[in-house]
Amino acid sequence: MKLARFLLMGATAALLSACSSDCNPGKAGFVSGLGCSLGGGYQQRETNLRQGAAQAQSEALVEQMNAARAQNEAFDAQKSLEQARQEMAQLDSTLDDLNLRLETLRKRASVDRTALHRAENDYKALREQQRQRRIQLQTQSPTQAAPTRAEIESFRAREDRLLEALDRMM
Repeated sequence: MKLARFLLMGATAALLSACSSDCNPGKAGFVSGLGCSLGGGYQQRETNLRQGAAQAQSEALVEQMNAARAQNEAFDAQKSLEQARQEMAQLDSTLDDLNLRLETLRKRASVDRTALHRAENDYKALREQQRQRRIQLQTQSPTQAAPTRAEIESFRAREDRLLEALDRMM
């Protein structure tokens, strides 16, 4: 009878401990450990832990793939940024070259305008001198002195300088 009683108590304890949801061997006592062992709680815990580990590995793999993808995107973005910087440097260089050429042309135009203005003034002065000479020649009597050779050469030299200045501008 004592044995039957003992077995009955053990079976009741086993049934009660099998209902326990925490089959952690580190926390279970003798009776609950016996109930978890007989009721399959330890196997269920092991299955749950294995599934959790597999899920964690899967999630870690997904995170690794996401990190690799993000790293590739960052690399591509860095590469695009470097390419854009190189293009910008090339544009800056081209712009500097064009600005220098423009400044040179502006200076040349200023010099050309000055030379043109000077040539126009020389031309007007020479035309006026020619006009006055004609008037002088028309009003001059045959006995009056004709222009000297030096005056004629000076007149021709000024005329040549004027023509050369006009040729350089064209």
